[in-house]
Amino acid sequence: MSNILSERIKQLCENRKMIQLKLAAVLDIDIASYCKIGKGEHHTCKKQVPIIAELLQSDRAIFLTLRLAQQIASMLADKVSSTIKKNINNDMLNAEIYKQYGYITQSFEYCKTDDIKEYE
Repeated sequence: MSNILSERIKQLCENRKMIQLKLAAVLDIDIASYCKIGKGEHHTCKKQVPIIAELLQSDRAIFLTLRLAQQIASMLADKVSSTIKKNINNDMLNAEIYKQYGYITQSFEYCKTDDIKEYE
């Protein structure tokens, strides 16, 4: 999933020709951690957002709003993902039950039909 805030930070860094190393140093994190933020693999902490906004000369409120939007999107994605997994598991279980029940029903109908033919 793309990270809205990370994309905005990356865009502003490119526009201002700011290197990742400088942002990582200001945030007091190693470059690997900052790269994960840039890729959207790791989210920014709430306390990091105002520091980044100030360094990039951007509106803090917008950054905080983007962070909140990302948190909401992430929670919804997790909920949707767990619901889909649950539905898939239920569908697989229902298919297995149907498969077993179908065999039983077919066997029962076959026996019934043969029994009827024998007695006719």
